Amino acid sequence: MAAEVVAAITSGLAALSLSDYDPATPYESVPLTTAEALDAVTALAWYLPFLASAITFIVWLFRTRHNAEVLCAVRHRRARGWLIAGWIVPVVNLWFPRQVVDDIWRASDPSTPVDRITLDELTRSGLVKAWWVSWLVWLIGDRAVTRMTMGGQTVNDEVHASVVASVSAVPFLLAGVLAILVVRRVTRFQELRGSESAGSTSEASPAVQL
Repeated sequence: MAAEVVAAITSGLAALSLSDYDPATPYESVPLTTAEALDAVTALAWYLPFLASAITFIVWLFRTRHNAEVLCAVRHRRARGWLIAGWIVPVVNLWFPRQVVDDIWRASDPSTPVDRITLDELTRSGLVKAWWVSWLVWLIGDRAVTRMTMGGQTVNDEVHASVVASVSAVPFLLAGVLAILVVRRVTRFQELRGSESAGSTSEASPAVQL
């Protein structure tokens, strides 16, 4: 999230650095500005914390999915392999990850009976939905920036791409905040259920990975 803020600022500066040129000027004929160079470096550096966060989130998904299966008999809609594949397989990556997290949420919720078999009629989390919608909005904006950058020919095209890149930071940051809330809530759910499954002690079941 911090890297995204920096990237949004540098994209905005890159757009401003091109404001002195005629919008119709071919972009290839414009010398590289300092702001643009900084924006390019920032964009590349952005992938390092993003990758680290993605790996951490995937690890968390595997641990909480294991816990959910230990704590509740409910059957999840997607096999464990989709915890990774769901993010990278085209088309299904638009809804599979949300289903995975939503099922973990509902199976972990202390109000869900431990012997429940199906997810039918269980209320889905509004927080998970908000997180996923925010993520999809950012994803669409990010794809738009990529296409605008690759297909742009004029200074005006490049300015528009930089502006969209800056604006797309808003849904990204919102998705980040909501993801944190989802992680905290699911973790809390499983701590409560783990404590309950251990009986009167405050420690979670040894099979639960907290």
